[in-house]
Amino acid sequence: MEHHVSQLRDRGSGVIARWEDDVQEVLNSQPIGMRFTVRVISDLYFVRDGIEYFFSIKTVKPNIDQTAEAKRDLLKLKVYNPDGFVE
Repeated sequence: MEHHVSQLRDRGSGVIARWEDDVQEVLNSQPIGMRFTVRVISDLYFVRDGIEYFFSIKTVKPNIDQTAEAKRDLLKLKVYNPDGFVE
């Protein structure tokens, strides 16, 4: 995941951000059967009708570090629940 996000930040890498492709690459690179704890801090979290909602509030113009961290968090949430809806 770190490698993927760093490639997205590198303009010369040729990697283009496409959510579906990004998720697939990260899911395919996860070790099978390996479990580890990952922490994602959200500004707002709630469950309604059995669906988990995570919100992260950013400034009007987030800097590249905030954007990269938001991307990592979204990918972590998607890996945690691949069938869940993250957009």
